Amino acid sequence: MDETTIGLVVGAIALGGLFGTAFLLQRRARSRGPIGGPSINQRLPPQGPVGRVLFVASRLLIGGMILAILGTFLFRTITLAWVAAALLLLGLVIGFARQFVDVLGK
Repeated sequence: MDETTIGLVVGAIALGGLFGTAFLLQRRARSRGPIGGPSINQRLPPQGPVGRVLFVASRLLIGGMILAILGTFLFRTITLAWVAAALLLLGLVIGFARQFVDVLGK
């Protein structure tokens, strides 16, 4: 098998799994209601200034990561791929911090 065929087979399997999961979740939602039940209507307190700063920082990191990935392909350098990986890790840390801050309401 050549690389193109393997890529197409892997892509088809991934899409099949994604559509199968979506179908099963939709069927479950019709029979039992949405996942989470009555607790799905609970709301977090409004974001404070720290939460808004972390939200903007996470969006800027996503933009930088996309630019680093595009730069990796355009300039054919591995350095920008490492930058994208570092931004992803930093984004995960900020995401966890943002969840914690949102629960506190700060």
